[in-house]
Amino acid sequence: MVRKWIGYIGVGSLMCAALGCGILYTRQARLQQTISDKVLRFHVLANSDSEADQNLKLAVRDAVGSFMQEKLTDVEKIETPMSWFLTGQLISLGALGYLAHTSFNVPYWMSCIAVVISFFLALVVCRITGEANITPTGAMGKVTQLIFGGIAPGHVTANLMAANITSGASSSSADLLVDLKVGYLLGANPRKQFIAQFSGIFLGTLVSVLAFRSMVPDANTLQAFNAPGARTWAATAEALGMGFSHLHSIKVLSIIAGGILGLILVLIPRYIPRTGKWLPTPIGFGLAWAIQWNDSFLFFTGAVLGWAADHLFKAKSREYKVPTASGIIAGAALTGMAILMFSIYQAAL
Repeated sequence: MVRKWIGYIGVGSLMCAALGCGILYTRQARLQQTISDKVLRFHVLANSDSEADQNLKLAVRDAVGSFMQEKLTDVEKIETPMSWFLTGQLISLGALGYLAHTSFNVPYWMSCIAVVISFFLALVVCRITGEANITPTGAMGKVTQLIFGGIAPGHVTANLMAANITSGASSSSADLLVDLKVGYLLGANPRKQFIAQFSGIFLGTLVSVLAFRSMVPDANTLQAFNAPGARTWAATAEALGMGFSHLHSIKVLSIIAGGILGLILVLIPRYIPRTGKWLPTPIGFGLAWAIQWNDSFLFFTGAVLGWAADHLFKAKSREYKVPTASGIIAGAALTGMAILMFSIYQAAL
């Protein structure tokens, strides 16, 4: 029972903290985008305040400006137009609304609300993935289930399908964010990369559906899979799908407490900056309640080791810290694959 209360507090804290960070980040990004669309800043420093050096500075500024103006004429062609995103959002509204209604008898308006909610929660997931490299799709799905438990009590199927829409959108958004960041570091063309990502999603959807149908030809085949995660989703849908009135009072209070705590961790450093270094990051604090304890412990261990490397090996820390951490992560993934293959081999004997 205590673990369930902790889970509810964690989801509420993560939801409000991440939403608060996402809103603040979106405001800052919008302001920066507005400025960057209108201003190209180039600063030339003169050797001295003498008239000759000042005239030379102005001459260099004018020459570089004329040169860059010719180079920046086609810069908009490498960015992804906003119209593509708006078009995709409209197509998603229609397609998902139709599929949810025909396949699961979910009303059209519920599907539309789920798509709109998923857009904002995907921003939150991208922010969390960018800061912590963890994609909390399950927690965001629970947020959607919580919302639908309030606006559409009694619709258990709609509650579960809405959470699936949110989780799918959040997971794909986080994956695309990581890909775009890698492309940015390598100097790739953002528009071409977006087209490649869209093609991969389209083809991957077809392949995954065909693979699932071949592995699970009927519902009875699902009985062979334990799928503990699916049981959690179903239990949450049954609990929240009936509305808040069916939840135990301690659960409702836990959600409210987590939400208030998340808002405090976001707003206090915003308006009282000097307290920021004494408060935990809201993203990390929320994730610590929503993920397994061993993951939190590994985060803590990595942070301590990184802090020690920065203080003991200042000259080499910046050069070797990130490659070393990347190698450890890659090694852990390869080791996990080796263990899995060995387990499959032993089971086949």
